[in-house]
Amino acid sequence: MVEWSNDNSMITLTPEAIAQIIFLKTNDPDYSDKHLRLYVEGGCCSKLNYGMLFDAKQSGDQEITFDGFSVIIDSESIDHLRGAAVNYVASPEGSGFEITAPPPLRPCGCDCQ
Repeated sequence: MVEWSNDNSMITLTPEAIAQIIFLKTNDPDYSDKHLRLYVEGGCCSKLNYGMLFDAKQSGDQEITFDGFSVIIDSESIDHLRGAAVNYVASPEGSGFEITAPPPLRPCGCDCQ
């Protein structure tokens, strides 16, 4: 596994995820000049949705460069992605990326829990 440690954050990408990201960037011209963005969306720490897409770097993004691609994360998502792992799974039922992250260390104070 490749681990990124920046600002006490850690994101892990499995070898399968790295291989698929490089494959996509190499074989799809729409992705070749973009970074892999990891992000969270949702209004509550217990109901966050994790996502990824190929995107241009924006002001305030954190960036880590791997051999062949960069991962970028916006400043609002970085804390929620601390300890996250990105994997690529291929099976007869389907294939795709999975992002898993540990639960927050402390509740955010919202009423959705």
